[in-house]
Amino acid sequence: QDLADGLSLPPDGLLTTLLPALPPSRRPQVEALMDENNRLLRRIQQRARQNHLLLTQSIEHMSKVMHTLMGVGKGMLYDGGGTVAAAGQGRPIYEAVG
Repeated sequence: QDLADGLSLPPDGLLTTLLPALPPSRRPQVEALMDENNRLLRRIQQRARQNHLLLTQSIEHMSKVMHTLMGVGKGMLYDGGGTVAAAGQGRPIYEAVG
C-alpha cells in the first residue's frame, strides 16, 4: 500500500499493476521476487496435499489396527440423530493387547 501511495496508484494489492510504474532498473528484481514467491507457494501447496494424503492413509491404517486388536466390527455406526453409536462390543484395549 505504501508503494502504491508513493507511485500515486490505487492500492488494489496486486504487484502486477504496480510493476509498470516502477523504474525500469527495478522491474527485473521485483519480477524475480514475484516468481520466487509463486514458486514457493506452489511447493507449499504440493507439500500440504502430500501431508494430507499421508495423514489420511495413516489414520485409515491405524483404525484398521485398532479394530483388529479390539475385535470391533468394521466402521462406525450412526444413530438417527447423527451421533456415533457403538459399532459392536469389542474388548478393552488392555485386554486386547495383554
